[in-house]
Amino acid sequence: VDYLRGGSDEPRTRYVVVTGPGTAFDGERATRLDEIHDGPSNTLLLVESPGDPVDWMRPDDIAPEELVRLLATTPREAFPHGGRFFALLANGEVRSLSRDLPPETLRGLCTIDGGEPADGF
Repeated sequence: VDYLRGGSDEPRTRYVVVTGPGTAFDGERATRLDEIHDGPSNTLLLVESPGDPVDWMRPDDIAPEELVRLLATTPREAFPHGGRFFALLANGEVRSLSRDLPPETLRGLCTIDGGEPADGF
């Protein structure tokens, strides 16, 4: 938890789940590892969003297009790690990623079976 305070007495966080069509969290049913055809090491589950912190207990997720937009429009100095953000991959690995990832690479990392190349992230 990023225990950021702001207008609320509740703990706040910048970590959000990537959700939406084609992602690992696409609806009500859980995605099994064997359903991640792009490979668990190429699939984002959770990201540190450069957006405003959210209440820790509020289910506030992020869609791939919103993540792409935030990364493109948020100034580098607004990122807590010098233009980088942390991401949890489906294989359990945590990576520090650049905000300068090409949008097509980022979109590909958000999906489980799009077949997009994820080289160089």
